[in-house]
Amino acid sequence: MSGHYIVCGLGYVGFRTAALLRRLGHEVTVVALRARPELVRAARKLGVRVMSGDACDRVTLQRAGVRSAHAILVLTDEDLVNLEIALDANSLCPQLPVVLRLFDQALAQHLEGVFDLRRSFSIAELAAPSFAAAGLGQQVVGSFDLEGTLYIVGRALVHEGSDLARMKVCDLAAHLRLAAIAADVGGDRKVLHPGSEVPLAEGSRVTLVGSLAAWRALPHGMPREPEESLGERLRSNFNGSHWSALLRYVLKHAPAPLRLAFLALNAIIALSVFVFHAYLDLSFVDALYFIIQTVTTVGYGDIPLRHAPAPLKLYACMLMLLGSASVALLYSILTDFIVAFRFHQILGHQGVQTRGHVLVVGLGHVGYRVVEELRRAGVKVVAVERDPDGQFVEAVREHTTVLVGDGRTRDTLLKAGMERAEALIAATNNDTANLSAGLAARQARPGMRTVLRLVDAGFARKVEASLGIDVALSAASLSAPAFVASALHQDVVGAFVEGSRLFAVVQCRTPIEWRGVRPSGLGQTHQAVIILRRKAGDAAFSPASSNDPLTLDEWVVAIHWHALAPGEA
Repeated sequence: MSGHYIVCGLGYVGFRTAALLRRLGHEVTVVALRARPELVRAARKLGVRVMSGDACDRVTLQRAGVRSAHAILVLTDEDLVNLEIALDANSLCPQLPVVLRLFDQALAQHLEGVFDLRRSFSIAELAAPSFAAAGLGQQVVGSFDLEGTLYIVGRALVHEGSDLARMKVCDLAAHLRLAAIAADVGGDRKVLHPGSEVPLAEGSRVTLVGSLAAWRALPHGMPREPEESLGERLRSNFNGSHWSALLRYVLKHAPAPLRLAFLALNAIIALSVFVFHAYLDLSFVDALYFIIQTVTTVGYGDIPLRHAPAPLKLYACMLMLLGSASVALLYSILTDFIVAFRFHQILGHQGVQTRGHVLVVGLGHVGYRVVEELRRAGVKVVAVERDPDGQFVEAVREHTTVLVGDGRTRDTLLKAGMERAEALIAATNNDTANLSAGLAARQARPGMRTVLRLVDAGFARKVEASLGIDVALSAASLSAPAFVASALHQDVVGAFVEGSRLFAVVQCRTPIEWRGVRPSGLGQTHQAVIILRRKAGDAAFSPASSNDPLTLDEWVVAIHWHALAPGEA
């Protein structure tokens, strides 16, 4: 077999990748040591050649036709296994493009400098931006990271009378910094150039690409609560009700010795005020002043007891001993209470008071990345993790509130501020736990936006349709297009499937064959559209609203599209 693609590993990612390659019309050979029988049957039904064997064995790779393949995609669940397969493939066929799945992206960066690695992705890296954007209310198709900026590919409906209905495609890029790449009007799907003069028709659904900030500025974007001024925050935090609530909380949760010491100290002070008011002829204010001096052992000496009666001196001695002991005991117990409170908060035993945040349940690879994407977008986050010793708990806790608890339970979600949150993203590695967390949130707060991570894309669609979940996404389905696109193109930063096309997002310097070509003409000759341009001297990319000819000294972000045969997305 020649001119085919080799996929190593037949998990959900490997299967989705092989299925996309088949929909593109390519021959595919899958090598899998262990695979679920239903995935093997489904792959063979699609016309995929499935070989049972260890891809770490060079003989197995040779049997799979590694020397005549277009590319090899190494997609097992283990980094070291993937690395070994990639090294063997590179030694057998040095010119063969290698696309690698690695959880450890630091390792991937080192590898790119050692041997010719076409591209390396982690599932979390590819899927997390889409989960984050879905939690913020966007109709997500895909996402990609470009020089530290999160770009979202999503759909927007052009409502009758809306601001979008009064715009042309080029206006979106020029004024809203969003590039329109496709529009669906009456079932006819057209690829668009962002600088075209085509007006946006009412009732059409437009596929747009732009930064998360640009998406949130759209008229249909997620409404945000107005920012409070500093004065408003101070008034809300320091009004009487706040202090009374704080006092009630302390008295309710403080240990019994602390409450007894507090009451004893106040009783001693109150009694002593009356004693010294009566026998020293002091005003109540002066008596209180003298008592505080005595109890705290300050003793300024401005109210001496040298000439006072002996019983009063003895009472003052008792007050000094009892008062100082009570204060010392109070400080000790209060310190213990504060430390214990902090530990309880760290371990997730106390509720949080954040408002307008996003709840992220699960701090595995995907959950951790989701938290990072949301933070980068300026969104407040509260994370819930069941395992206090989880791999990413300490890293997230440095900047984000982390509650240790079961995100499937109502109590844990309430402690995480569910009643004041904008959305919940359940991103654990367990489909059952994610579904349970999403349903618990929907039942406790029906209007809350829920986003679930589910392994199987078909099941995810059924959950959305039947259980009232806003968005259910498959990390495998979100990541497979990027692996396929990297096998087809160099310098891929992301990819997505929209309708009957695979779109590959490529960041590159203008190819020599594009020199002098206007962006609007690329679609006819190269099946590509320019969405972002950065000319020499520019600090950042900007939407390609201009149709000026391309020059060799500029960088572009282009989207190449490939027709897909009918099949499951």
